[in-house]
Amino acid sequence: MSVLALVLLTGLTACGTSPEQTKPTDSAPSPPTAHSRATPQTDAGIGPMPDFVGGNVKGALMQLGPEADVRVTDSSGQDRSIDDEGDWKICTQQPSPGFLLNGHVVRFGAVLVGESC
Repeated sequence: MSVLALVLLTGLTACGTSPEQTKPTDSAPSPPTAHSRATPQTDAGIGPMPDFVGGNVKGALMQLGPEADVRVTDSSGQDRSIDDEGDWKICTQQPSPGFLLNGHVVRFGAVLVGESC
């Protein structure tokens, strides 16, 4: 019985290691937290795509900012040059509202204000 008690005491003593002995020796990165996985990466200043359909091109360009890659085309089929963005109404947009841009090109189809889409 005393041998069994000695074995148990030896085993318990081995479990009580000092903090210096339990420090990890490798420098493996810690796993990502739930917060870091739930936060999508977006371009600085550009969040999810708003719904611009019905608004004017100039306002959309101002809201997206200079860092956005925006292409605007004439939706009337007349292939007109879009010189004054304030005179043009957005009929179509890609990507759709809510889409995270992440460097994607924004495409607007527009007509002159007063024209129907």
